[in-house]
Amino acid sequence: AMADVSGKGMPAAFLMSNFQAHLHALIEGGGLNLKVLVRSLNDRVFNSARGERFITFFFALQNPATGHMEYVNCGHNPPIICREDGSSEILELGSIGLGMFEELPMINRGEVDLKPNDILVCYTDGLVEQENVNKVEFGLDKLEELILGKFNSKMEDLNETIMSELEKFRGQTPRADDTALLSCRFF
Repeated sequence: AMADVSGKGMPAAFLMSNFQAHLHALIEGGGLNLKVLVRSLNDRVFNSARGERFITFFFALQNPATGHMEYVNCGHNPPIICREDGSSEILELGSIGLGMFEELPMINRGEVDLKPNDILVCYTDGLVEQENVNKVEFGLDKLEELILGKFNSKMEDLNETIMSELEKFRGQTPRADDTALLSCRFF
């Protein structure tokens, strides 16, 4: 899972804290249905923020025995799966951000079959939307290039490379937003 709340300061922090607690409670209940999970989280965010704030959210469930993964992307920057053969896939199916509307107009569930050695990278907009001095964004293409270029690295090394390249790219340009990065290799 990865999420990002709109806004800054204490109101955003309280909303995210409440969201995390509700998510944990839903997960502990077991028997997860992604559409039911997303509807419940949307209700919680909308009732807490009344449309003034929203949360982007990516959530996936993977069966380690089969490699099958189902996911929902609720307005979050789409995670990327990179494969050993140099191919990649963007995970964008889902809905709009949570809390934007009282009722979500649609929820699409995505599915993907993962193979051993596939890499999944989740990130927040502070990574790909960071601009350099020429007002050019770091972008998804550069992220994909870095992942594929360091494909055989340990995940800690991959994350370190991505963040280091982001800092070089940014140069003296102020950070546009906070940045979170999560990568994992499947076995």
